[in-house]
Amino acid sequence: MSTVCQPSPLLLNFGTPVAPDRLPRVLLRFSGPCGVRDFFDESLTRLAPAEDSVVFMAARNVEFIAQGVDYFGCFAVLNPLDYHLVQTPDPDVFVGENRRVEHLSDVVWIPPAVMKSVSNWAELDASDAHDLVAPTVAESRRTVSERISEYFEELSDLDRSGFLVGNKAFWFKRSQQDRLAILKDHGVAPRWSGTT
Repeated sequence: MSTVCQPSPLLLNFGTPVAPDRLPRVLLRFSGPCGVRDFFDESLTRLAPAEDSVVFMAARNVEFIAQGVDYFGCFAVLNPLDYHLVQTPDPDVFVGENRRVEHLSDVVWIPPAVMKSVSNWAELDASDAHDLVAPTVAESRRTVSERISEYFEELSDLDRSGFLVGNKAFWFKRSQQDRLAILKDHGVAPRWSGTT
């Protein structure tokens, strides 16, 4: 793990270098259904889409992370300093370089139910994160894997109907009512939206 954050000029546009007394040990990253699917398949290479230069992380379940966590869970990043963090004006939000994930063991998937049990993830260390997740991870992973499959099957059905969803990773951000109306208008049976 890095001991000194040396952010690039690009990152300094988002905030200031992290003060030594604010160095987080664990941060949260919501990578959406695509990232969680890739993690489950052991093919996750970056915490954000490859075309993004930066990755946003948080110490708490802040708003930009909260949306979608109830469906797919979230990641605990155990080596956040390796991303050369800056701290944004929001003290719970950090931005880092969207570097390759060198070791999947540096990322822990947190099931949706476990997210609610901790208020400040930055106060934990790697073993704490593993201990919190371990009791429920197998069953939760099966459930979320099924949800992710249903999510992408629903989007495939919509594609075949001719409806252009746009960024498929963010279909979940539409309200359930909106999604169900779109599905009905295009003759598509809900798979994922009917359960969320």
